[in-house]
Amino acid sequence: LIMHGLDVDIESEIVLPHDLLVPSKVDLIRIRKSVLSSVYFNDSASTDTLEVVNSSIGYDAALQLGTRIHRCVIPPYNTIDDDVHDVNYKMNGENSLDLSVSRLVMLELGQITFVCVAFGSLIPAFEVVRWSILDNGAASTFETFVMVFVAVLIQSVVWTVLLRL
Repeated sequence: LIMHGLDVDIESEIVLPHDLLVPSKVDLIRIRKSVLSSVYFNDSASTDTLEVVNSSIGYDAALQLGTRIHRCVIPPYNTIDDDVHDVNYKMNGENSLDLSVSRLVMLELGQITFVCVAFGSLIPAFEVVRWSILDNGAASTFETFVMVFVAVLIQSVVWTVLLRL
């Protein structure tokens, strides 16, 4: 990321998925003596630099480009749209805990849905193997090999379609 223009010092720690920092935006971020967990950067047409100095940014916080965050502790699941200095930032209002729980519930439901879809995607390949081997009785080794190859091919197509969605 440094090679793309991210202005970060050695004392900082960044725990970010790389897809959140696109090369066209990293030159707009300056990080000094700070810890950033997995945060999101609000995409805007702003060409101002986001500065994070002597701060700790919690998980899933959203930061606006062009803001300055100095000597602050920002809890998880917060949105920062303005400059913040010398503050232990509080949670967003009374309903921030509800917001965190709702995000957690949505994340868990998404994970459960993904697992169900992944297991459901095995059905077409299983049906090909069941039809070719189990329903046809004693199939030859060559026929078994061909049908298992077809089942793997079908499974690859199903997963390709699922990953494109």
